[in-house]
Amino acid sequence: MSQELQAKINERNDQIEMLKAQLNHKSIDKKETKRITKEIANLEKMNKKAAFWGGVSTKLETGGAQLQQTGKSMQKAGLHTTAAVWTPVIYAGYRVAKSVKGKSPESDLVSLVKECEQAHAEGKITEEQMKEYIIDFTNNYYRK
Repeated sequence: MSQELQAKINERNDQIEMLKAQLNHKSIDKKETKRITKEIANLEKMNKKAAFWGGVSTKLETGGAQLQQTGKSMQKAGLHTTAAVWTPVIYAGYRVAKSVKGKSPESDLVSLVKECEQAHAEGKITEEQMKEYIIDFTNNYYRK
C-alpha cells in the first residue's frame, strides 16, 4: 500500500476516534447519535475499500514489474518475435535447454531431466511440457 493511501486511512481513523469520543458524551440527542454512527460506519467502509484496492494495485504493480523483467531478459537473449511467438513458457523451455548443454550429450540429457523435474515440482511447467522438452531434446540434440 502506498504511503499516500496509508496516510488517508490514518486520517479517517483519527476522524473515527474523534466521532467515537463525541458519541460517548451524554449531552447529545438521538438524532445526533444516529448521524455520528452513520458517519463512523461510512468512514470504516471507506477504509476497508481503500485497503482492498490498495492491495490490488500493489499486486498489479508487482505483476507488471515481473512481466517487464521477463521481457527485458527475453530481449537480452535476443528473442524477437518472428514467425513464432515467444511466450514465457516457451522461453522457459528455451532457457532450460540452453543451460544444460555441456560436456557430453549424456550429461546434458541428465541435466535437462533434473532441471525439468525441478521446474515441474515448483509448478513452473506442466508434466506435459516437461515430456515435450525432454522428447524435443532427445530428437534434436542427443541423437545427433
